[in-house]
Amino acid sequence: MNCWHCKAELIWGGDHELDDDESEEFSMVTNLSCSGCGSLIEVYLPKKVTRRVLAAVLEPGLNELFGTDYEPYEEDSDGEVGV
Repeated sequence: MNCWHCKAELIWGGDHELDDDESEEFSMVTNLSCSGCGSLIEVYLPKKVTRRVLAAVLEPGLNELFGTDYEPYEEDSDGEVGV
């Protein structure tokens, strides 16, 4: 993934799981930094996301990108998945 300011490569700094007292809406924050301009980016993962978002963004190549094994998500009857 590239920085939208300078287009340089973003460096993954880590993931932090959020407790309910930190956020009622989000389950995880990912920290990224730019190798070019030094921008810092925080990406928040909602507790409920649609299957389409997971399929398009999270699942393809995630293990290759972060070197981590992620468990598959199970879809609820309303088309959402819990994280």
